[in-house]
Amino acid sequence: MMADMPFRLVECSNLNTGTYRLPSKEELYGRRIVISTLTSAGKLVQARIKPKHFTFVFIDECGSATEASALVPIAGIITTQKSINGTIVLSGDPKQLGPVTRSDFAASMGLRISMLERLMNLPLYQKDPETNRYNAKVIIKLLRNYRSHEAILSFSNERFYQKELQPCASPDDVDWALGWPELPSARFPIIFESTMGKLAREKDSTSYYNQKEIELVEFYTRQILSDGINGRSIEQAAIGVISPYKKQCIKLKQMCQRHGWNEIDVGSVEAFQGREKPIMILTTVRSGATGVGFLSNVKRLNVALTRAKALLVVIGNPETLQQDPNWFEFIRYCFRAGAIRGVKFELDEKQHQVKELDAKDAYLTLIQEKLDNIIKHMEAVKM
Repeated sequence: MMADMPFRLVECSNLNTGTYRLPSKEELYGRRIVISTLTSAGKLVQARIKPKHFTFVFIDECGSATEASALVPIAGIITTQKSINGTIVLSGDPKQLGPVTRSDFAASMGLRISMLERLMNLPLYQKDPETNRYNAKVIIKLLRNYRSHEAILSFSNERFYQKELQPCASPDDVDWALGWPELPSARFPIIFESTMGKLAREKDSTSYYNQKEIELVEFYTRQILSDGINGRSIEQAAIGVISPYKKQCIKLKQMCQRHGWNEIDVGSVEAFQGREKPIMILTTVRSGATGVGFLSNVKRLNVALTRAKALLVVIGNPETLQQDPNWFEFIRYCFRAGAIRGVKFELDEKQHQVKELDAKDAYLTLIQEKLDNIIKHMEAVKM
C-alpha cells in the first residue's frame, strides 16, 4: 500500500512511521485538515473529538455512500444532540451510481438511495418556479463539463440532466478523433456497432459473455493501436473497455493479455465511475434475451456513456437493447446522427409510441379514479 503512495502523501498520513497507526488526539487537534474515509471517521468519534473542533465536514462522492455511512462524521463529529456546530458540504452526482447495498431488506428500507440523492429531491434544493434558479445558500451546481466532446455528452445531458450541463472541454483534448475514416459520421465521435452475437454462459458461472462482441472489441482495439487515429499514435493506456458482466470482463482481459495489451483498462461500470479515458469501448453483452437485465439501470447507463473524452464505441444488439426506453433513445440518437455500423436493423418507434400512450392512459386513469373518489366523498358529506 505504501509503495503506491507518493512520498509527500506518506509524510502526512498515519503511515509515516512505516506502519499503520492511529494518531493521538493531540496530533489530530494539531492539524487544520483531517482526511479519512467515512468508516475511518468512526475512529474520530471513538476518540471523543470535541464537537466544536471542526468547522467543516466535507463528504466527497456522497452520492455513492449509504446514508448511514454519511451520518458517521455528521452525527459523530460536528453535531451534538441540540445543535450543528459547523458547515456540512455534500458533493457528488446523484445521477450516477449510488451506494452498493447487497441486502434486499436494506434496499427496501431506502439504503440504496444516498443522502445526497434524497436531499436533492426535496423542494429546498429544487429550482424556484418563479426565478428558475437554485437557492445559492444551500446548493451549488457545477455544470461545466471539461471531459467529453459535446456529442458524447449531449445524450446524457438531455436525458438525465435537463440540458443543464455545459460542454467546456478543450478542442485539443476532444476533437482529434473527428474525421477518422472509421466514423460513420465524420463530425460525430460515437460509433454504435450493431451486432447479433450470442449470449452465452459457462457451466460454472452465473455471469454472461458474448464472444462476437469480444471479437469486435478486439477488432477496434487492434485497428486503433496499429493505425492510430488521424495520424495520432494511440497508447494502450488511452483505451478503456467497459462491460456490465463479470465473465465478459474476464474474457476481455484474457484477450488483451494474449495480445500483450496489458495497459488497457477493462472493468465494470462501477470500476470506471469517477474515471475517464480518451477512448472508451462499451460492450453490452445482452443479445436475444427478453429484457436488458440490469442494463436498464439508468445510473449505470449514464456512467457508461460519459467516461469517454474523444471517442466512444458502443457494441450491442439493437433489437435487444431497444426493449429498454433509455437504450432505445440512445440508439435513436446514434441513428439520427448517422453513427450506426454493422448489422442493419430498424428502429422500433411504433413499439415505444404504444408504450408511451399506455403510460399516459394509465396516468389519466389514475387521475380519473382519484377524481371519482373525491366526488363520492363530497357527495357523502353533503348527505
